Amino acid sequence: MVRHFKWPPPRRFKGLSIAIPSSILSVQHHLREKTFVAGIVARAAA
Repeated sequence: MVRHFKWPPPRRFKGLSIAIPSSILSVQHHLREKTFVAGIVARAAA
C-alpha cells in the first residue's frame, strides 16, 4: 500500500489553554513586571 504525504502537513485547528494561577502574578506590583512574568510562562509553554 502506497501512502502519499503532503508537505507541509495541513494545519491543525485545535486550541490549547493554559491556566496560570493568580498567585504567580499577584506577587508583582507593577503591570510591567506582571507582563514580564506572564511572558516567561508563555515562552516556557511554547
